[in-house]
Amino acid sequence: MFNKRGQELSIGTLILIVLGIIILVLLILGFSMGWSNLWEKINIFGGGTSLEAVAEKCKLAQGDVGYCQTFVEVKEGGVKRQINCDYRKIRDGIEKPLVCNVNLVKEKCRELLLNKFKRTYDSKTKFNNNFEKDCRATGFIVNDEECNAEEYCSKSTDWLEYKEFESGKDNGELKIKR
Repeated sequence: MFNKRGQELSIGTLILIVLGIIILVLLILGFSMGWSNLWEKINIFGGGTSLEAVAEKCKLAQGDVGYCQTFVEVKEGGVKRQINCDYRKIRDGIEKPLVCNVNLVKEKCRELLLNKFKRTYDSKTKFNNNFEKDCRATGFIVNDEECNAEEYCSKSTDWLEYKEFESGKDNGELKIKR
């Protein structure tokens, strides 16, 4: 019939060749630029959001409600921090940045601390004895504000309280004072 001189490549073989090339490129990039940088660039395997990506979103979101209210976790210089568009490194790159309420950073710190310690203390005594030490050991950073500062972690905190469900019982919950 037909005179076949070459051998045909099956679809499976082509897929394996393409996958092999992709893996080879990833290995070269991973070893040359560092694995954490690679995962950050392609944003998989816990790379998180990059500062550049947040800055770009902020430039697009000017005038939008989320400009100041939306906080995103980024890892910068090995340090995790929650940032919004008012973070100085982003704000400095925007031609006419909006002015955000400074209380938003304080509220975010309080929210992070409340969520961390919400189920930690089962009595008011444990809260009173341990909160300051536990709070100072946290590493939350919002924009440039360290959430383990005196303002947030003092024993006589003016923003957080332990509310007992039943008087004299070892049960209750942490609440933000209103």
